[in-house]
Amino acid sequence: MDYAKSTLVIGLGNMDYGDDSIGPQVARIIADRVHRQGITIIETSDAGLDFLDLLADYDKAIIIDAFRTHHGEVGSIYRAAPETLASQNSSSPHSINFLNAIELGKSLNLPLPDEIIIYGIEAGDISQPGNRCTPEVEDAIPVCVEQVLKELN
Repeated sequence: MDYAKSTLVIGLGNMDYGDDSIGPQVARIIADRVHRQGITIIETSDAGLDFLDLLADYDKAIIIDAFRTHHGEVGSIYRAAPETLASQNSSSPHSINFLNAIELGKSLNLPLPDEIIIYGIEAGDISQPGNRCTPEVEDAIPVCVEQVLKELN
């Protein structure tokens, strides 16, 4: 596989915490539908410095995660570049860690993707154990899948 011209899709989150499972759920659906060389799809809950190892040597990365904004409506879907998230007051349980990791990686001139796109779905409850998402998030998951699939085409 030619990593210099490849795309990484990361479903970020924890399958054991309701709406925090958004990223892995979207990634699983995409993995079932996309079977093209040059596209790698993974799930992870790593969001710190280990996250840099996942991104290294890819041309493009698409990250899907649960978001919690101050005034967002549960189930809303956001598309953003990492550098715009800090100004959007996102309080994703992962955003600070992976945003800091990306910034650090760039400052160290690591081989990070030229293009990083983040899809976030506004989450309801991300702290309670359980494997069910809120109904609004359940409805948003297939919409987010379609948006990511368009991004891959």
